[in-house]
Amino acid sequence: DIVSAVGHPQLKLCLDIGHVNAYSAISPEEWLNGWAPRLSHFHIHNNDGSWDSHSALNCGSIPMKELLLAADRLCPSATYTLELSESADSILWLLEELPWNND
Repeated sequence: DIVSAVGHPQLKLCLDIGHVNAYSAISPEEWLNGWAPRLSHFHIHNNDGSWDSHSALNCGSIPMKELLLAADRLCPSATYTLELSESADSILWLLEELPWNND
């Protein structure tokens, strides 16, 4: 892979969770577990797996709470971008479902 070929510690990856769900045969969980040491950023949005709808975090087939908790555990210094068509519901969901606001 290109990341290993370059071999520079500053070369990091961004995992677009929704794109993986819609366009990859590999699940978002497998991508996260396989690339965690190289991941530094996530684009987060949900979809039903058929196309990249940029749906709310709690509306789709991605088990978002479990995935984001795993991402926080495996990549604690990673940053996140909400990549949504409508963000209000997702912001409320994040505040209610994840312990990040207690840090």
